[in-house]
Amino acid sequence: MKKITALCVVGLYIILGSPEVGISNTVTLNPIGDTRISTMSSDSDVNYEGASTIQLHGGGVDAGLFQFDLTSIPAGSIIMSATFSIYINSAAGSPYFEFRKLTTPWISSQATWNDAKTGVSWTTAGGDASSIQLGNDDILAADVSKYLIYPSSSVFVSGVQSWVDNPAGNYGIILRREFGDTAQQITFPSTESSINKPILTVEYLPIPTPNTEDTKTSSLNGESNTNFEGDTSAQIHGGGNGTISVDGGLFKFDMSSLYQGTIVTSVTFGIYIESTAGNGYFQINELTKHWLASQATWNNAMTGVPWTTAGGDVSGTVLGNDDILDAESGSYQIYPSNANFVSAVQGWFDDPDSNKGVILRRLYGTTAQQITYTTIEGDSSHRPVLTVNGRALPWPALGTLIVIQ
Repeated sequence: MKKITALCVVGLYIILGSPEVGISNTVTLNPIGDTRISTMSSDSDVNYEGASTIQLHGGGVDAGLFQFDLTSIPAGSIIMSATFSIYINSAAGSPYFEFRKLTTPWISSQATWNDAKTGVSWTTAGGDASSIQLGNDDILAADVSKYLIYPSSSVFVSGVQSWVDNPAGNYGIILRREFGDTAQQITFPSTESSINKPILTVEYLPIPTPNTEDTKTSSLNGESNTNFEGDTSAQIHGGGNGTISVDGGLFKFDMSSLYQGTIVTSVTFGIYIESTAGNGYFQINELTKHWLASQATWNNAMTGVPWTTAGGDVSGTVLGNDDILDAESGSYQIYPSNANFVSAVQGWFDDPDSNKGVILRRLYGTTAQQITYTTIEGDSSHRPVLTVNGRALPWPALGTLIVIQ
């Protein structure tokens, strides 16, 4: 008789299924430089670097500047989320403080309300900032003595992505309240403090490599029998009758190397938008017929096998639906997780033959509404990404002794 004993350990893990199957990484960064700039009490030419705390007021009379070193994130990585956190020592007036990207280089040991650095004035006194707000949150009395976390958002992710893609343009952020009065204020530790320093937390996906399929199908311009596989980008348009579009992007992800038995907890899908026009929403549906990227056209799923419905056989369940705006060109459009998407991907794990991929399309509007996105044949840092968070099948509790005889 053979006896085997084993100690079972239960764990939670994250799987990322994309053109690359791998693990996401998270970095937590303190500023490499921060300071306060102020026009209060004739302080317009005072540099505050070195102070262990920063106090900011309402009324747009001062601001906090922060810069972060992102060189630990590999070039070409895809930014998945970003949060900014400050520890609130004190707060009064329940004000909101917003932050934006700075657009002029500055030096923390030299910056003042008037100057970005010695001999170089801000274009606008008080700091040159982007017109796009990255975050905005009320700071309440209940927030004192803990970290206030500005949550991730598509514009914040896009901003951090731009710093990773172009490190020379990373001038950091400015935190301020432009309205209210000086009685509204917050105090928080600076990076010179020994504890509770400001934090930038970034989750990123390393450079993907293609082991999936994608293509485009189109009924425009006599293209119903044209196969587009191999193109480095795909353009799809609005239009249709509410049920059938005029073209669509097809994507299939190879999940065979991921852990079988995974219980899917969340799913996101991202495409890199090269250009857009018309501010139209584009939706994702699950495909219901197998297809080959090298053969698929508007009429056929593969050579000799027509779609039941030209343009693609599609489930009626919408996996994602989001506006894609002109302002989002040059960044990833991330379709957030929802129950339908989780259920579809869970089905792919449970029954790999059901994995027929997804279609991206717009069923309404006109062909003037269009987006162009990077395919898997395109720039390696801009390929489509499916992100799957999950956990293993349930195991006995930690410490359970399993004996097989």
